[in-house]
Amino acid sequence: MQISNSLKQSKLISTTTLLVLTATLLFTACSPKPSAEETAAQTKAIVEKAVADAKAELLAQQAAEKAKQDAEKAKQDAVAAAVAEEKAKQEAMAAAVKKEVQIQQRAAVREKVASKPAICANCGVVTAVNIIEAKGKGTGVGAVAGGVVGGLIGNQIAKHSSNQTAATAVGVVGGALVGNQVEKTVKKTTTYDIVVQMDNGTTQTINQATDPVLTVGQKVKIENGVVVKN
Repeated sequence: MQISNSLKQSKLISTTTLLVLTATLLFTACSPKPSAEETAAQTKAIVEKAVADAKAELLAQQAAEKAKQDAEKAKQDAVAAAVAEEKAKQEAMAAAVKKEVQIQQRAAVREKVASKPAICANCGVVTAVNIIEAKGKGTGVGAVAGGVVGGLIGNQIAKHSSNQTAATAVGVVGGALVGNQVEKTVKKTTTYDIVVQMDNGTTQTINQATDPVLTVGQKVKIENGVVVKN
């Protein structure tokens, strides 16, 4: 830009100088011949005026060029500001949309949780029913009764034996053993272990004295330590 202005200034000064010289020659030809000092003074005045006019014109051109550049820059700045403003609006809109989506997602999660049925703490499904049999304990009553009966039977057998005492003793002992086993069998107990897979993921085994009449896979509840159909 500086080189261009210098070229313009040189061209303008050269043109101005040429015009001044031409005017000086014409003026000299039409006027009485001045002295050398007058001619030099006139020429200097004309050249100085021409140079001043050329400088003023150059300054005016530079001012106009600068004003044009300033206007262009202002236009570019305005476009950049408009672009930045539009970008800010888009970012704000995107942030608002994202926030609204997050709010809706949270609301959906809360609604889903609220609509989900609560887990039944005492509900579950039967996975097994095991029968537990336990023999009763002998109290001695069965052994005594069995011994008496065995002794009587042994005595009857001994009548036909040469050793009545031994036969009677065998009858008593055998009767006592049989009597004891009979007593245990009579007093045996049967209970039921019911295995339940609870809805909360745990497993419970409930022992009941009565037949629960339940099948594997059946939904049940545990109430007061007893498994019942659900």
